[in-house]
Amino acid sequence: MATVGRATGVRAEQAAATRARILDAAERLFAEEGLAAVSHRRIGAEAGQRNVTAVGYHFGDRTDLVRALLLRHQDEMEEARRALVAVARPGVTADWLRCLVQPVLDVVVALPQPTWMLRCGAQLLSDPGVRALLEDEVLAAPWLVAADRGLDDCLGHLGPDERADRRAMVRTLVVQLYAEREAAVAALPADGVAAAWGRFSAHLVAATTGLLEAPAAD
Repeated sequence: MATVGRATGVRAEQAAATRARILDAAERLFAEEGLAAVSHRRIGAEAGQRNVTAVGYHFGDRTDLVRALLLRHQDEMEEARRALVAVARPGVTADWLRCLVQPVLDVVVALPQPTWMLRCGAQLLSDPGVRALLEDEVLAAPWLVAADRGLDDCLGHLGPDERADRRAMVRTLVVQLYAEREAAVAALPADGVAAAWGRFSAHLVAATTGLLEAPAAD
């Protein structure tokens, strides 16, 4: 029985490692070429899988693969966000923006460099089907919801339409700047990555705070 248990454990570890290689390959290819341009067969080949059905075997269809990418680091982000929400001050826009921005960048800094996560995210979010998946699953994460509500409570000086417009501006700005900065950071030596992302985080929070706190136009 012990031998069977060890064999089962080894197979599970091998399957997890294969899944990780497939996700790494998908993330890089989607980042470079976009969602529609990359086939499961190509992802499998880039991940070193000789079986052309490997991606489907481990992840099902394209939607399941995208879901796995979107949720890949959600637990780490939620744990970091929980700690930030606990100390965020009511009505302080920068605190609540930091709850949204910083956990993502903390994950990027902790990953092997260079990373493709943010560029992949920008490509995925340009697809209408992925946006629906994002709303149904990723944006429902409890601490992300709490941070979003805290930020919304800071925007009482804006009417509903202008508030929605500015929130949309911030989302678009953040996603695109994440992707652009990730590409720039990829050229840095490893010992400069954390500091570069730290500066970027501070600048991004300051800029988006200004955008949201500007006097109402309407």
